[in-house]
Amino acid sequence: MYNLMSVYAGNTISTITSIITGMVIYVGIIVLIKCLSKEEFHMIPFGPKVYRVLERVKLYK
Repeated sequence: MYNLMSVYAGNTISTITSIITGMVIYVGIIVLIKCLSKEEFHMIPFGPKVYRVLERVKLYK
């Protein structure tokens, strides 16, 4: 995102845009993870391992 924006805008605007884009993607992934059931998680590559880690850190029940 930074490289794309730096062509059209200055350094400060590019950095802020990149940070905001990263935050939106992060929140979207968290929401997606919360919507998946245990069975759906196990269908993703490395899903069972990711599921166990998320349970340990109390991000998923």
